[in-house]
Amino acid sequence: MRPGTTTPSLVFLIGAVCVAQVLAQLGAFTFFALLPTFFHEWSLSHSEAGVLNGIIFGAYALSVPFIVPLTDRIDPRRIYVCAVGLTTCSHLGMALFADGFWDGFVFRALAGIGWGGTYRHDGANALQHPSTSSIRNTSIEVLEHTCNVFHERLELITDSAGPGKHRGGLGVRRDVSFSADSEIISQGKKSKTLAWGLKGGGEPSRNEMVVWPGTEKEKRVGMFRTFMKKGESFANFSAGGGGWGHPYERTIKKILADVKNEYISKNSARDDYGVIVADDGSWSETAERLSHHGK
Repeated sequence: MRPGTTTPSLVFLIGAVCVAQVLAQLGAFTFFALLPTFFHEWSLSHSEAGVLNGIIFGAYALSVPFIVPLTDRIDPRRIYVCAVGLTTCSHLGMALFADGFWDGFVFRALAGIGWGGTYRHDGANALQHPSTSSIRNTSIEVLEHTCNVFHERLELITDSAGPGKHRGGLGVRRDVSFSADSEIISQGKKSKTLAWGLKGGGEPSRNEMVVWPGTEKEKRVGMFRTFMKKGESFANFSAGGGGWGHPYERTIKKILADVKNEYISKNSARDDYGVIVADDGSWSETAERLSHHGK
């Protein structure tokens, strides 16, 4: 096939991926909005509600080590379509057939297994906590229009991604001040432990929030709720994604591009990837990286 040309099968595959992604996300997060209804209609205890809330993430974590290795043998896009198709079916089952705790448990678990399918490429930057509405990088204009906040700083965090053949996505730093008295709720989980890398990939940064930074009241928090006065501020650091594959397997071209874009520092290029980048842009490989490649 000539470069730039498409075939009907390729168009179908791209369309299927897009539709599958939309369907998967539509059902994944309606559960939280409907939880009060489930409390009443299914007579759930708080413990049961917590299990239903978390099982999707537990099933996801358990399925990843089994599903991801399949991408070495099967086109990752096809695995992704099948996995998200399973997630979509689980949402339909939740809507049409679930009538109690155990039904909900099964369908929520299937949704988590479907989430385990993934691509082998660099992680997406600027993703937020997966159980909130801002899973994508919501624009400053939207946030400042709807809330009493002003963004003083918004940027990707250098070296926040887990190193790997395919590095993780970068986290985001937000420095935010309040234009009026307000309440703040931090849902920053994973503030004490790090996400995992896979197949030799490295760990990323962790979630962190600093309230009242630069003052006597400065405090680092995870899950946290408080009231903020006009003019007070916080700094939020979202975690990066874990790396996939050994960092020494990453191509020189991609490493140099990451340094140029300030995704990684020169120190990370040397210590994590084994590439020494000089100020003039020239580069050389460390003895460890050369040894890894049998040179």
